[in-house]
Amino acid sequence: MDENVLATVRRLPGVRSAHLLTPLTSVAGLGDLEASQLSLLSALVGALGQASEGTGVGALSEAMIEGLNGSIVARSLGEDIGAVVVTEAKANLGLIRLELRKLPRSSP
Repeated sequence: MDENVLATVRRLPGVRSAHLLTPLTSVAGLGDLEASQLSLLSALVGALGQASEGTGVGALSEAMIEGLNGSIVARSLGEDIGAVVVTEAKANLGLIRLELRKLPRSSP
């Protein structure tokens, strides 16, 4: 999947960075995150997916983590790929979630 699918998301107010990630590696990234942070986000998405399936909830669709200074929004785009958006506190999370839902899903 081409990183350009995130161009609209990256332009939204309050978005610090947006990335396409697999459980093991970063597929594409743009923003202010270092490689170690991208690796942690990849591991997080992988762990959330395993927890979601392991608890009987089913495959991970979307997850959001809110912090004091911003949020992390993750959305599955297929079996082994997801989009992760890091935001500032002022970001419109509803709009970000809507744009993530418009992204194409990869084929299994």
